[in-house]
Amino acid sequence: MQPTIICIHCKKTILANPRLKGEQQYCNDHACQNERKRIWYRNRLTTDARYARRQQRCKRRWRKQKPAHRYQNDYRQTHPDYTQKNRDQQRERNRRRRKQPTKLDTPAKIVKIDALDVSKEQTAIYEMKILKPNDTKKIVKIDSLFVQLSLCQGLKPEMTADCKD
Repeated sequence: MQPTIICIHCKKTILANPRLKGEQQYCNDHACQNERKRIWYRNRLTTDARYARRQQRCKRRWRKQKPAHRYQNDYRQTHPDYTQKNRDQQRERNRRRRKQPTKLDTPAKIVKIDALDVSKEQTAIYEMKILKPNDTKKIVKIDSLFVQLSLCQGLKPEMTADCKD
C-alpha cells in the first residue's frame, strides 16, 4: 500500500509521491505549490543575505527599466479582460459603500493622499486634530495623514494659543 500525506496548505489527504522519499508536504494543486514556493522564497530571503542582495538588485534593475506608470498602462492595454473585471469590482465596492451609513449620513469617498479642499475662509485660525484612518471610513494609502480642521471663533489672527470647540 502506497503511503499517504496530508497537504500542509489545503489539508487534503493524497497519495505520497514515491520519488520524493518522504519529504513531500504539499499536494500538486496550483495554489498549494504557490504557497510552498512563497514560503521557500521568504525563508531564503531571511536566511541568505547574498541571495537577498541579489534579489534586491534585480528588482531595482527591473523597476528602472519599467517605471510603474508605464508598466501599469502597458498591462491595462494588454489585459483588457482583467481591466474590465477590476472596474466592475470597484463599481460594486463603491455601490456597497454608498449603502452603508456613515457619520453625517454622507457616503464615504475614495480620496487621493494629496487632495486638498480649500474653504472660503482661508485667513483664519484653525484647530487641527489628527484622525486615525479608521475614523474616516475612506479607502486611502497607508501612509496618508487625516486631520480635522475646526475654525476657532472669536480669536484674532495674531493669537497663537490653542483653541477649543
